[in-house]
Amino acid sequence: MDYSGILYHTHDSASGTFTAAQVPLEEVKVKVWIADVTARVTLVQRFYNATPNRTGRAKYCFPVPASAAICAFQFKSSDGRIIRGECKEKDLAQEQYEAAVASGQTAGLLEYVTDDIFTISVGHIPAYSVVETHLAYVMTLYTGDYIDQVRFQLPYYVGQRYGIPPEGLDTAVQPAPGKTRISVTVDIQMSGRIEEIRSSSHDSEIEQTPYDTHLGRASRRRTTVRYQSESYLDRDFILSIRSKDLDKPRCFVEVRKDSRHRYPDSLALQLTLVPRTKLPSIRSQRYLFLVDRSGSMSQDNRIETARDTLILLLKMIPEGSTFNIFSFGSTCASWRSKSELYTKYALQDATNHVEGFNAEMGGTEIKNALATVFATSPPDVSTVLFVLTDGEAYDIEDTKQLVAQFVQTSNVPRRVFTLGIGNGVSTAMCEGIARAGNGEFLLATNTESIIPKCAKLFMASRTPFVRGVTLDWGVAHSSSQVGSPEVTFSNQPSPRTVATRPLPPIQQAPYQIEAIHSGTRKTIFAIVTSRHAKPPRHVVLSGVLDDETQQPFELRVAVQQTALVQSEDDIPVIHTMAAWKLIQEYTDNPRIPLPRPVAGGIATDDELRQSVIIQLGVQYQIASQYTFFVAVEEPRDTRQGRKMKQGFLYKHPEYVGDDLDAESEESIQGPVQVAQRQMQAVWTAMTSALSALSSLWANVHEQSASNFVDPDGSDESVESLPGSFPRVPTRRSSQNSLTGNDNDPTEFGSQDSERSSVRTFSTLSSLGGWSSASSSDWSSIYSDDSDIPRPPSPTFHRPPADGNRTPRQRDSRSIEEIPPSVVELVKLQEFDGSFARGEQARRIVGDAAFSEWRKLSGQERDVWMTVCVVAFLKKHLGENPELLDNLLVKPLENLRNKAGIDINALLDRASKLVQ
Repeated sequence: MDYSGILYHTHDSASGTFTAAQVPLEEVKVKVWIADVTARVTLVQRFYNATPNRTGRAKYCFPVPASAAICAFQFKSSDGRIIRGECKEKDLAQEQYEAAVASGQTAGLLEYVTDDIFTISVGHIPAYSVVETHLAYVMTLYTGDYIDQVRFQLPYYVGQRYGIPPEGLDTAVQPAPGKTRISVTVDIQMSGRIEEIRSSSHDSEIEQTPYDTHLGRASRRRTTVRYQSESYLDRDFILSIRSKDLDKPRCFVEVRKDSRHRYPDSLALQLTLVPRTKLPSIRSQRYLFLVDRSGSMSQDNRIETARDTLILLLKMIPEGSTFNIFSFGSTCASWRSKSELYTKYALQDATNHVEGFNAEMGGTEIKNALATVFATSPPDVSTVLFVLTDGEAYDIEDTKQLVAQFVQTSNVPRRVFTLGIGNGVSTAMCEGIARAGNGEFLLATNTESIIPKCAKLFMASRTPFVRGVTLDWGVAHSSSQVGSPEVTFSNQPSPRTVATRPLPPIQQAPYQIEAIHSGTRKTIFAIVTSRHAKPPRHVVLSGVLDDETQQPFELRVAVQQTALVQSEDDIPVIHTMAAWKLIQEYTDNPRIPLPRPVAGGIATDDELRQSVIIQLGVQYQIASQYTFFVAVEEPRDTRQGRKMKQGFLYKHPEYVGDDLDAESEESIQGPVQVAQRQMQAVWTAMTSALSALSSLWANVHEQSASNFVDPDGSDESVESLPGSFPRVPTRRSSQNSLTGNDNDPTEFGSQDSERSSVRTFSTLSSLGGWSSASSSDWSSIYSDDSDIPRPPSPTFHRPPADGNRTPRQRDSRSIEEIPPSVVELVKLQEFDGSFARGEQARRIVGDAAFSEWRKLSGQERDVWMTVCVVAFLKKHLGENPELLDNLLVKPLENLRNKAGIDINALLDRASKLVQ
């Protein structure tokens, strides 16, 4: 059979050689729950060992977004073993894994490599067996191109990165695409009406199914998106969601009580905001551009995207600024030896320079390139740097430290923005640079319009700094003190770590808020430890603009409580995301205060920092550079094994009659394997009886599955951890609080009930547990109901007679479908924001508008083409006010500077003529 998969090496004792063998990856199953700006992702990968021998060790790597926190990991084998992972100090986890493999046990180890690369090591997969790896992560969704949009991006591979691979990637390979099946299911619930759902990567291949309300009409804020393919992804999977009021400030609080009293009660808060009012723009500053021209940029038209992006960014530079362009690969080159004043002639020369860019400069030496750029930056000039790269280099930590040093050692504002270009982009590198540089990070693929991304980044770069920013979380410090004199670690404290005094009662990430950019989403987390956790009613953000206005600001945001986290099977979503952001903060920010060692202890800052990260990783079960997940086999669940076996034989009839439970003589070790062989005779004798009962069981199972998860699948005697997968029987429903119908609560914004308010929005509480939805969705394809034909693929919801429409059936043009004529016009803009008459402009605005200049006076003639362009953009981008405002900044500034002309009258005239 020709399947894709991972490689391991077998040893031939006769010849003394090693031979590569394959463990086919049959299917990847992705389940995503999106609530507002938060997502929880579960990833299941199924491998099949089709050989008569158990495998050697196999290790493979996989990508996740850098903003994601991996918080659960487990194995499931075809004989029913559930191998649950626990996050421990990394050396302890590695030792436990090695000991398990040495003793012949099936075990797994999930290791951190970078913020966006992890590896899974699998030891000894038995012969003819199916192994499922389950992992889960939670994340704050990326900012979309617009303030009322969020973006989910599933990376499809780890790109070939430049430099020396980290130690964790030794012997690791990636599962090759091949014939690996993939399914992606995204359940979406928004607090406001869903305006549009699009996939710039797979738009024609996704299917949407809105939920039906109790009134029998399609929900406007809850829906499911599905994607299925017989072959694996060949590009990142991207889903963008626009929702009403998504740009409004919101704050969620999650209460966590530890029933085993290992940790104090705590609150976790998530504040998300987008500045609603336009902050005053910085008139002029120094603009630098660093473009990746390494060999990896030749893939997926990346260099073309970078080239077009840079040309558009150059058009947006304010008058009076200076600028320079750098490009890099193995070396770094600049357009000018020093920054040049932004003029008409400088813009034209720079544009010609950029149009000659190719991807032939060798490796991705991004750290050295940044050092070159920083060395040319005067210490007394406000500077903005735009980095356009795929980030495919391994030197991430040193690069982030270099950027942080550049920003923090200056008395004037310095910021670094990044645009990650292409599929499989290194989010760890790109996001890390922006985070260290007090900037913003956006992603762009060759299937997306770059106009809104350029406009958003540039408007953010013109936002002044803020200072003296404080966040009052509404919790008194006196009630937040933790009485324990020391920090306790996991169930098995490691002597390798430094014991510290308690962490602060209020931990905030980011520790200091130094940048709030216009039109971009800002998310701030806090964990508050308290004996008597009481959610606040409001949080208050205040500060002062660090510019000539010195304008103070204050924002008061109401707090909405999510579900109380008490069950050990619940993933505390906000706590987990907050802890991950704190881990990143302790890793990147040398200015964050560190706890002191316990009385008499001596430790370096690095040792204290490592100790804090281990505490957070173990307490909240998060994989990090110092904490790994280790999973070692537990007692077998033979009933689950029968289910998986029957389902497997249904899908692979060529193996009917093979001994799927047998292992070769040389692979049998230990009493467990001996017992397996002894039970084989019993199994054979029972086969006929099971066959006779299989039909009856299928009927009973089909009727009962809709009510309860099989209680035999749980093991209440085994201690579970925060973030582990469910072990208790839970009521199964076809639709839970996130994925269910809209009977309770009623439709948001409707007038069907007095409960129709934002308070009925379940939001993150829907993500809190691993109950019905996760259990039912993760039912294996190798289950005893696999002989039941699969239902047909879901179809688009058809509107009823009253015209109720799904998001995919909106009459208006998609917000992402930027007319090509708009792109052409932006490229025609002069350095001062004006537009000159020309044949290309005439073709776009129309003959009637173009010819009208002959009827005007001299001064009016000079500005008429600019007026026509403004009128044209207003006409064609009227449904996209955010992009329209950003594109009109320079043209309107140009027109306002023209004295003696009634610009408004000219705009009215032009609006009636442009086509």
